Amino acid sequence: MDNTKLKDDPRRWSAITSRHEIFMELTCEEKITIEGEPGFGKSILLLQCAQDWYTSTADSPLKDVHIFILLRLRDLKGASDIFDAIRMLLPDDLPLTSKDIKVIVSSGHWKVLIALDSYDEYSAMTALAEDDLVNRIIQGRILTACIIVITTRPSCLPKLQILHSKHFKLGGFDTGMQEKYIEKAIFPSATTHEVKDTIMSKLQSNAILSDICQVPFFFVTFAHMTSLQNLEQELHSVTSYFSFILACFFSHLENKDVPFIARTVQKASNEDPAQRLKIAKLAFEAFSGKDPKLVWMRSHLLESLGPSCYNRYIEAGILLEEQHTSFEIVPGSQADNKVIVTTYVRFFHQTFQEYYAAYHVAHLAENQEAIHVKKAFTGLGLDKLQYVLRFASGLRPTAARIVQDYLKTLGEDGRIFSVLCLLEQRGSDVSHTVQRLCEKCINILPWDSNLLQRSKIQLFQMASERKIPIVSVLLTDSVQSVDLNEYSICLSSGLKLPRLDTLQELKISFYLSTDLRPVARDILEYSGRCTALKMLKLVISYYHLLYSYMGIMLTE
Repeated sequence: MDNTKLKDDPRRWSAITSRHEIFMELTCEEKITIEGEPGFGKSILLLQCAQDWYTSTADSPLKDVHIFILLRLRDLKGASDIFDAIRMLLPDDLPLTSKDIKVIVSSGHWKVLIALDSYDEYSAMTALAEDDLVNRIIQGRILTACIIVITTRPSCLPKLQILHSKHFKLGGFDTGMQEKYIEKAIFPSATTHEVKDTIMSKLQSNAILSDICQVPFFFVTFAHMTSLQNLEQELHSVTSYFSFILACFFSHLENKDVPFIARTVQKASNEDPAQRLKIAKLAFEAFSGKDPKLVWMRSHLLESLGPSCYNRYIEAGILLEEQHTSFEIVPGSQADNKVIVTTYVRFFHQTFQEYYAAYHVAHLAENQEAIHVKKAFTGLGLDKLQYVLRFASGLRPTAARIVQDYLKTLGEDGRIFSVLCLLEQRGSDVSHTVQRLCEKCINILPWDSNLLQRSKIQLFQMASERKIPIVSVLLTDSVQSVDLNEYSICLSSGLKLPRLDTLQELKISFYLSTDLRPVARDILEYSGRCTALKMLKLVISYYHLLYSYMGIMLTE
């Protein structure tokens, strides 16, 4: 992000080609924020950077850092002193106290980088008061001589001082990255492209799966499942895809010593219905609060789920145990602090929690308790609820009706997103809804959330696949470049608008100061591939919200 640009200027974001560019020209007092949706690889990125540092990778600027400290922020819950947490990372027999570490880290004699992973999880566990330890670090009140790196989700960005701060975001996997992953991680020595072509063709034949697999976690899972077996399972929606993943988890639990065969997971999910209802209720209640709850104390879950249910989901890998350290000052003690180790539990991935929450919604819908479901939705917003709503729609028709009624209350944004929820229902015909929405101009705005932009793009793809005319699309100050390899328009959000064979009019607005020469020819090339296009307008915007349709008009 270029902090000198206006908030809605698409040029404020520019692509980087390597993780090393994040750490170029580092100075003390630097603060770096890395945002990404769940599953986009924020934690993996920090681990890779740590490896770059301790192996002194030649092309990494981190080789100039003297001390690299990687802390999971959820481990700082209850800590009054970060130096205690750092001491816990070191061998027990190392003759260093927390006070020694404070002197080393704070002296300014060394170039120190402190990476704080998962700010969003920390904020969900802790009431962030003004004098909170992490807040003091972010606001530059302590560790002022250190480089601070923070990872978080877009919905939970810390308030950083603009001075000496950098902001990056992870955009997910495009087609090129997906193919590169298959070549490197699945078949690094393969001489044929047959398997890669099979994986990619299965993915690209379904717009819904293609969309969700832009999330690296989901793509990696899909690619490995498809490559290890003859995948006969019909994956027609996000719900069917995720149900299959869960079935794989439980099948692996039952057949750890038996070679995996796809047919073994098609028979049943191997879940006990009563246990599933217990964990579904837990997941739903965590989402229906003011802030989503991501972790629980082990003792609490054992009590609420019961040992049998708890142990089965731990063994299957759906729930994960993690030990967290906290600190308690002991008056008169020779030691710095008394260390308390607590076991916390979380879902393998947040989307697992959302799936089970949706299962509870479907259960409530079957029992005629729709009013309670709608109340729980209120105030959470589509960004937090998107997968809960989509999964619920795919699990039960009664739940789908409740979801549609709720989305109608959210205006045009809700109506566009409702199409994705309708697609989760097997055999559902959404053509009439898609046609009605595409009869008027649809605007992709730079301040639209990624979810809303993604919903609009998928709406266009569905219309194009069904040969439904798209009357007009307006891209307002959101075009960054054009990818002529894929014939897609790259938006400033990181998403791509693919070639649309039924698009009739395309309008693209630019800031007044934008030089159109580098991109205009590529836009014409893209437009030429949209076979039904009748009009292309390049619009110059003179004001932020007031547009003057002067400039260039290109017709057939």
